[in-house]
Amino acid sequence: MQIQVTTRETAAAHGVSLRTAQRWAATGRLNATKVAGRWIVTLTAVTSLNDFKPAQIEKARELIEQGGIVRFRGRRIFRTVSSDGTRTYLTAPQACNCAAGLRGRHVCFHRIAATILAAA
Repeated sequence: MQIQVTTRETAAAHGVSLRTAQRWAATGRLNATKVAGRWIVTLTAVTSLNDFKPAQIEKARELIEQGGIVRFRGRRIFRTVSSDGTRTYLTAPQACNCAAGLRGRHVCFHRIAATILAAA
């Protein structure tokens, strides 16, 4: 499965400036193409996002864009912020300690964001 993200989302995932991500796209360091004047970075995901609802994917993309998820340890563990901004959680593509993640009935959007960033 391939995921398309903006250079802004890529910059947030790597902890660099937007300009650096754009430079990486222009020099071929990222698998990116220019569409309507904007760089679109194509990531190959280990897990398919087809299993998730579009609203969940959109919330995950929003979390990434707003900087609400940052690498905590290594490449696959992240610190994420709750929707209301009052709590933080530890999140990986496989698990999250938010309320939805602990219930385990559905995959929370924190895990989807972690999946996208881990593929970056």
